[in-house]
Amino acid sequence: MARSKTWFKPKKYPHIGLPITVKDRRAVESYVHNTGKIAHHSFLPLIKRVQRSHRYKQENGKYKRSTKEREICYASHFDAQIYSFYAKRLERRYEKYIKEHDYSDCVIAYRSIQCEDRNSSKCNIDFAKDAFNAIRNMVVRGPQTVLVSDITKFFDSLNHSYLKRAWKEVSDYNSLPEDEYNIFKNVTQFSYVKIEDLFNLYKDQIICQTKTGIRKRRLTQVKYLKEKGAIAFCEKDALPELRNRGFIHPNKNKYGHFIGIPQGLPISSVLANIYMWEFDQKLNSYLRQIGGYYRRYCDDIIMIFPSSHLQIVERLLQELIRSTALEISPDKTKRFSIAASPKGEIMILKDGKPSKIEYLGFSFDGKNIRIKDKGMSKYYHKMDKTIRARMFYAIHINNDTGGKLFVRQILRRFTPIGSRKHRIFYRRAGSKAFIDSGKVSFGNYWTYVSKSAKICDSPAIIHQMKRNKAILRRRIKLATNKVNSERQKRFDVDVTTPTS
Repeated sequence: MARSKTWFKPKKYPHIGLPITVKDRRAVESYVHNTGKIAHHSFLPLIKRVQRSHRYKQENGKYKRSTKEREICYASHFDAQIYSFYAKRLERRYEKYIKEHDYSDCVIAYRSIQCEDRNSSKCNIDFAKDAFNAIRNMVVRGPQTVLVSDITKFFDSLNHSYLKRAWKEVSDYNSLPEDEYNIFKNVTQFSYVKIEDLFNLYKDQIICQTKTGIRKRRLTQVKYLKEKGAIAFCEKDALPELRNRGFIHPNKNKYGHFIGIPQGLPISSVLANIYMWEFDQKLNSYLRQIGGYYRRYCDDIIMIFPSSHLQIVERLLQELIRSTALEISPDKTKRFSIAASPKGEIMILKDGKPSKIEYLGFSFDGKNIRIKDKGMSKYYHKMDKTIRARMFYAIHINNDTGGKLFVRQILRRFTPIGSRKHRIFYRRAGSKAFIDSGKVSFGNYWTYVSKSAKICDSPAIIHQMKRNKAILRRRIKLATNKVNSERQKRFDVDVTTPTS
């Protein structure tokens, strides 16, 4: 089922040039519907930033942190609307194509798929549950094998010739029209500016939206852009200066070749799905023939099939992935043997030892579905980081909030207290009155836990949080004692009262 939301999505992230507003919709619509203008449209450079996520792994009783870096590129506001318009067109063609070729059920990422039991679209929780339920249903037929694989550097490795072929196949074109070719060319042969270079050049005159209007402000760090209401680094007429300074880079690898597509454009997700048209179609067709199960969530693949077909499936997987000019990550490919015990219990073995299958943030041990251990570890590390930051400011700040941890805010973030959807209010400066910010909080991690437990019908997920209250209470107590002790040393005052 294709997404029904509008393609026109004005946003206010800082870029080169001012944002588009809803008042500009008519002009934008007129422009994007003019194929002649799109065919000759000159796209601005993308802005590239590195998104870092931390992962924690326990070894010898200690947690080790590893950092994963992902390059995100985003287009100027006007260009983003063009990409969004053509993405919507491609989505409609792609939905029609996969339904006509009977493999719409196996592609689950970046699509709106209706739930059977509730009035909403499926999410990663539903997809994980479906895969684990498939294991439960298929194991009664005999021994099964589960292969969980990952495509190496998916977006960064897409072959442009193959992408063009896929685009024409899904669109039923012999050749791309001029307007769509210009879109294709600028997605595959794009240029970009690093956000650090752009910020350092214009940090003394960042264009910000304030309560009194638009004005230029000096910012000290990139992380304050959103907080200070930044809406642009500079005007569009600054392009010659960026080019003269050598800040505009072509998307070429070390051999001087264009490869991959940017991750972060409105059109990137549908192009990623289109690219895999032949892979999905052929692999799904074979697995269906042997009574198997295949699902692909972007670059994450899971297959379930009778163990007697293992060698054929592995060979077919490698042949098909090579035909797309991509690679399967050997380090992230895991093979599990599934069988039913004499008592009817599901046994999951990896290398002959009991194991559990992990997929889309969840794990399955043959009996219970749970949130992955890494997910829980990340949650508690976030809790610890938050309390440490509050503790640091409580110790060192020299205003009326000194010595305060603001425990209620911590509780709203890490307990069921803050798990309900609610409106966000803020206190007016110099007053006790609270003002509606117009924003809505959709909950916290407990919201996700509760939703997961309900969808998966797994009390074991709630049970994973049983130590949350005790851990949080202990960490708040230690932080409170530390704050009182340190402030007493620094200011030589009595701070034995409880931290509020």
